[in-house]
Amino acid sequence: MGYDLMTVPFVHPTTDALHDLIKIYRGALAKSGHDFVRREALGKFHIYVSDSFERGMREAAPFMKNYSDLHHAADPSRRLTERDIGSDMARGFIIVGDPERCSDTIQRWHEEGGITTFSATFHFGGMPQ
Repeated sequence: MGYDLMTVPFVHPTTDALHDLIKIYRGALAKSGHDFVRREALGKFHIYVSDSFERGMREAAPFMKNYSDLHHAADPSRRLTERDIGSDMARGFIIVGDPERCSDTIQRWHEEGGITTFSATFHFGGMPQ
């Protein structure tokens, strides 16, 4: 199955901003006479599962910072390094925590953000196996 729209929620300032873009996309499809209901919206997330949010944040933050720094070095116009990684984790833009919190965050992105399919990166920023 192909995806009609791929998103990277990490680069959006808010859940609402991403949801609004998905609504614009689906509205344009409808206006053009295309089926907009069965269109898939893929969300690409970094995920770190731990026994608690606090531990997950402490363990994953340095690797997420490294990931952002590497992207900035490759393309200095990218502004990922200026983001507050802790805030992004707390808001669910980077999915971190115990299994229940991670599952709840995924469900929230589905319900509030319009994401229908999820792609996860579990190994990032030089994280050891």
